[in-house]
Amino acid sequence: MVAFSPIAGWAADYMGARRLPLLVSLLALLAAGMMLCFGRSVSVFVVGRLLLGISGAVVWSVGMALVVDSVPKAEVGQCLGYVFMSISMACLVAPLVGGAVYAAAGYYAVFYISFGLIAVDILLRVALIEKKDARKWIGEDEIEQPPLQIEGKSTTTVVSVQSPVESSIVEAQHSESNESAYAAVFSLMKTPRVLTALFGCCVQATLFSTFDTVLPLHVHALFGWGSLGAGLIFFAFLIPSFASPVVGWANDKLGPKWIACIGFLLCLPALVLLREVTHDGIGQIVLLCALLSIIGFGVNFIGIPFAAEISYAIEANEEKRPGRYGAKGAYAQGYALLNSGFATGTLIGPIWSGYVVTESGWSTLGWSLGLLCALATIPTIIWTGGKLKKTGGRAEP
Repeated sequence: MVAFSPIAGWAADYMGARRLPLLVSLLALLAAGMMLCFGRSVSVFVVGRLLLGISGAVVWSVGMALVVDSVPKAEVGQCLGYVFMSISMACLVAPLVGGAVYAAAGYYAVFYISFGLIAVDILLRVALIEKKDARKWIGEDEIEQPPLQIEGKSTTTVVSVQSPVESSIVEAQHSESNESAYAAVFSLMKTPRVLTALFGCCVQATLFSTFDTVLPLHVHALFGWGSLGAGLIFFAFLIPSFASPVVGWANDKLGPKWIACIGFLLCLPALVLLREVTHDGIGQIVLLCALLSIIGFGVNFIGIPFAAEISYAIEANEEKRPGRYGAKGAYAQGYALLNSGFATGTLIGPIWSGYVVTESGWSTLGWSLGLLCALATIPTIIWTGGKLKKTGGRAEP
């Protein structure tokens, strides 16, 4: 997923399409599921997992770009909040459904449900009407003008009002469009706002994957819980994500800088206080659930602003240099980079948590993750939403 995400983003922006890449990724997901279902060798399982990573790279990169393409810019955060909420719902429902179906109908029945969901998703992708296609049917306010003669060059554009200022903008877009889409991913990686978003998303994924790795083992050692108890404890961590649309709405109103900072500052003390959960007992269980809920809220405050910040940063770059990403834009490449950042965090989290818990214990893991959140707050304050002197979600033109 780390390696393939930028490739998937570039391909989606180069084609200017969202439906076809999503369809291809779903077919890859179906092939991966069949390999994991019917495979009987390690090599088949490895190939299946590789296809899962490729499919995830496309779905995240292109899917997030599709959201940004399809909604008003002032509502990007709230819509991304619904996306994050749906992910959390899947994380809660899938293990329960999978466990119940496995117990009642066996191994293969679990995969048959997955194949059915993929088939429904393929039908939805086929029915999808992209914004560029919808324009042909619903019409637009702009009207096509005859070719403009600017400094001896002939160019055709679409404008609503002809003015000297807008004519100069049109010419700037025409002259700068030679920066092809393939260069967008490298240009974005030199943007401090984008790099900060990638780092923040990496920190978020590190927190997620850390608890996936060590929390079941910790509650088993501390409380004697089996797989059921270890699964149920994650409800405390995931249920706060149902507030994601509200977090997204706040991001649209206040901008991503301070929403993300609130997320880090929520996580920091709760992570450090995990060291107080040291023995069995009802009070200790309640304390652990409360701390996990606070961390869950913080993780949501972290993820949504950085996801929205990618689109804000791309818009700001376009305002500074119109047409720099070509006619097809760079949203898919931006979210491909974000996806790579998230996948990097899922690699770091298990290694970090496994090593620290083994060498120094559970309490050290908590304060070390708290320190990571504190460090992540610094670039967030400086660059997210534009430099510190700027306000709001987008930098001033």
